[in-house]
Amino acid sequence: MSEPLSNSTLTTVGTSAATSDPTLTTVSTSASTSDPTLTTVGTSAATSDPTLTTVCTSATSTELDAVNSGDDDDTDDSDEDSSDDDTDDSDEDSGDGYVTRTYQKFCYDLRNPHAQPLPPPPDFDAVKIIHSSAKPLFFDDDPVAQLDAVTKFATVLSMGSHDFIDEVLKVPNIVEQLWKFSAQNDYPELKEMALWALNNIAAGWCQHTRVVVASGGIPKLLKLCISKESLIVKMQAIWALGNIAVYSQKTKHQILELGATTLYPLVCMLKDTTTDKSLSSVIMFALLNFFRERIPSKLYFQLQPPISVLVSPTLVDILSMENTREELVLIALHMFACFLASGLYKKDVDKANMYAQIPKFLVHHPKWKEVPNYALLIIRDVDESNKQVLIDNQVLLGLKHLIEVEGLNKRGGDKFIRKGVCRAIANFTAGTSGQLQAVIDMKLISPLLDLTKSESDIKEVAACVIYNVTRGSSEQMMSLPGKESIEVLCELLSSTDQKILESCLKGLDNLLANSAMAEIFFEMVDESVLDYGGVIDKLIALKKHDNTEIGDMAKKIEDKWIAH
Repeated sequence: MSEPLSNSTLTTVGTSAATSDPTLTTVSTSASTSDPTLTTVGTSAATSDPTLTTVCTSATSTELDAVNSGDDDDTDDSDEDSSDDDTDDSDEDSGDGYVTRTYQKFCYDLRNPHAQPLPPPPDFDAVKIIHSSAKPLFFDDDPVAQLDAVTKFATVLSMGSHDFIDEVLKVPNIVEQLWKFSAQNDYPELKEMALWALNNIAAGWCQHTRVVVASGGIPKLLKLCISKESLIVKMQAIWALGNIAVYSQKTKHQILELGATTLYPLVCMLKDTTTDKSLSSVIMFALLNFFRERIPSKLYFQLQPPISVLVSPTLVDILSMENTREELVLIALHMFACFLASGLYKKDVDKANMYAQIPKFLVHHPKWKEVPNYALLIIRDVDESNKQVLIDNQVLLGLKHLIEVEGLNKRGGDKFIRKGVCRAIANFTAGTSGQLQAVIDMKLISPLLDLTKSESDIKEVAACVIYNVTRGSSEQMMSLPGKESIEVLCELLSSTDQKILESCLKGLDNLLANSAMAEIFFEMVDESVLDYGGVIDKLIALKKHDNTEIGDMAKKIEDKWIAH
């Protein structure tokens, strides 16, 4: 008996190249695709065949980016258009199959990370201010004069203009001088202003960030962000690292490699309710950038201890907290999704405690819609051993809630959530007979099939669900809406993907073994072959398929129709 199918689309087994269809991928590769995948690998689940199961693929970095593209409301700085940021840094691509997404932020107010830019006064002359302040910056020994000059530089840079950054960098040795001031422990205000200026240089175009990195910025900032310095010093250092992390993959990996032990105190500061809210906001911004994409395995194993082991217990604590702030939930779910996307997390920690917390965030109504999105990514990646943990913690009720809230049985709502819910349903129908029954009892299948009428890109997911149900008991099969199920399977008989064809044909064959379902199929085909996608014509064409198993199955179904 063939194996059940989980997740979102079908894949081929045993190859490593991405297919030409962006919805298809392979089991044996870690390369990202533009869409989540459905995999089938035989091992252990208690379906009707106890020797068969499904293994879920990890969330791709493209999917993480799809969630990240609508991050928190701190990203809405209209003058931060950076579409060209990394176009000239292709030589810094790690070759691990994902693309750095630019998410840099200017700091407009030294003490308020949520401040928005104010327009300069009418008589404001940035070039004049920069060059008139350069002399005291370098040649005046008076710290008051130096502070005044650095403040003017930092104020100009905080206006978020990349042209202003260019002007500042025309001053010889300006970055080195700012680093010098940032090390002056006897004058805290001067240190704070210098770091503010450096942070906003790092927030510019890639050529601006490159200057800060080339000056040894990463190790200097890592040291400052966990030091006993003032709140503002820590905030600016962490913020600058967050900006540098998206300059290129090399710089982000360097931050992780040099600062792995830095991450634990940062996450602990997030958990600590006494941590200043401004600092928490900046830590979140930086961590989101550090873990914006999956972590390459080579880097992952260089970090000792591995990142997931270091911070996972604290992240679970954050998810377990009552009245947890939304931003803490977001960062915890985001990091877990990244660990899972790396395909390495499961080797380091027991995920049961984490999975037990996830379902409640499906019914969470956060300021950031990414909370249920990340929760769905994590659910989509659940392994066989933890599916029941999710079900025991009411994950199916959460999925039903999203269907009702998002109007998933209509064309509307959040597209990412629609797809995520459908893939999660497919994954649970591929589990044990009891898990399949739990999905049926929660009445989750009919809304998914209704959605196929307006959402063509989830028809493959629906086919998976139908096939999995047909492998259950006769009572479970009869829970399917017969006409709608047969329509989906028949329509996909024109697919060019072998695994989809196999699933549809096997699903139809299973349905035809049930007399009531067979009668529905024969009536539909007899009424109008054309209206249902030319089913018989498709079967005739499939009889000549290169795969003999597909040809034999198509002939078998055609023969049943002829003989009825």
